[in-house]
Amino acid sequence: MDFWSGKLNMGTATVTVEFNVTYDWPNPKWVTLDIPEQHVWDLECKLAKWSKDSFNIDIPVAKARFLGKKEHHDSMAVGSWIQGPYQFPLGVNRSYDNIEPVRPQNPDLFPDYLVEELLVTNTKDNLTLFATLTIPKGYQMKGCAILVSGSGKQDKEESMVGHKPFWIIADYLTKNGYAVMRFDDRGSFRSTGSFENSTIFDFANDVNAVIDMAKERTGITDDKKMGLIGHSEGSLVSQIVLKDRKLGFFISLAGPAVPVKELMMQQNKDLSTVMGVNENDFAKLVGPFLNKIFKIAGDLTVDSATAGSSIKNIFKIHGPKLPDAAKSRFSIGAEEDEVIAEFLRKPMRAFLSFNPSNYLDSIQTPFLALNGSLDKQVNAAQNLKAFKKYLANNPKNEVVEVKDKNHLFQTTTTGEISEYGKLEETFSPEVLILMRDWLNKVYQ
Repeated sequence: MDFWSGKLNMGTATVTVEFNVTYDWPNPKWVTLDIPEQHVWDLECKLAKWSKDSFNIDIPVAKARFLGKKEHHDSMAVGSWIQGPYQFPLGVNRSYDNIEPVRPQNPDLFPDYLVEELLVTNTKDNLTLFATLTIPKGYQMKGCAILVSGSGKQDKEESMVGHKPFWIIADYLTKNGYAVMRFDDRGSFRSTGSFENSTIFDFANDVNAVIDMAKERTGITDDKKMGLIGHSEGSLVSQIVLKDRKLGFFISLAGPAVPVKELMMQQNKDLSTVMGVNENDFAKLVGPFLNKIFKIAGDLTVDSATAGSSIKNIFKIHGPKLPDAAKSRFSIGAEEDEVIAEFLRKPMRAFLSFNPSNYLDSIQTPFLALNGSLDKQVNAAQNLKAFKKYLANNPKNEVVEVKDKNHLFQTTTTGEISEYGKLEETFSPEVLILMRDWLNKVYQ
């Protein structure tokens, strides 16, 4: 595997572009793309051309292409990033460094507890999930936690920029008396099924199947001894499960509690700032443009054809008025039909329709909500306020803002997404202790 990385200057903003190339030696087999500043990780690319002196990489989701010419004995490539009508120069340097360095918190490869790899069958959706179950030594279990990953295709460790937070969490809790089960997302890595066409409600079916398998393998018969730990979007998926299933506990890590439309508006505001849209233009032009789209796409009472026609009209009327950086981001013009189609996909419409208040109000499970004060993806103040409001009828809830932690619960002073991979800490020991102590109170 090798890595080609460089800085892409788009005039209004500069972002880091990192191509990760995996080989079936001597030929490249597949390519993924990371753009940390835009929250993009492991984005699938298509290798249109690869020769001894050049390569072309297509990025279908972004409607972009990189045309690179190799130089200096294949140590770098220079060329152009083409996206819609725009073309920007881009140079990338090649390295052979391991993209997943050995982090200080990585657990022992031969732990003093049982590790079991399993195939979990989701009979409802006819797919198989690859999972790992860890059980404390001597089968002395206080309970069992299922780890539910955040957005995007995730492996069972929730691997990101060289960090494996779910491995850290599973190891720590297992050493402290809790069985833990984690699994590859459907359609990802060693799990079957379709990820791209699945909604958060489908992912809830996967979690229920994993709970059932964990109970079978641990010998736990009571759902009250089972619980969920959901990170980011995994918190939303867990909320769906908990509305209909009375489990023993739930820990929400960086989870949203405001309607998804509000969450995405904030994320787009932050991303637009990175892309070069000033606050005034966002407030007057980009924000209203997105708000209209989110409202229509998230209304499941409107059929897709009608929604598509309405959104296309919004693009036609408001698109030309957007600042250039926003026009580029939303492909205003020749390729906007593909962007509109993305808003109309079943998973996106289901996601935009989601309002946590419809689920949190009815959850009586012991509930711990943790959000980092420096989280740039799920705003802590905004969402913890909503958790407190919607969990008011749950006497066993605890809502905590963890100081100086980012979206991955790394200790930081900025919370910037671009530094996730630069930080050596994978998951704060302070937060691990907080989780353990709270669980021990639940099962004392």
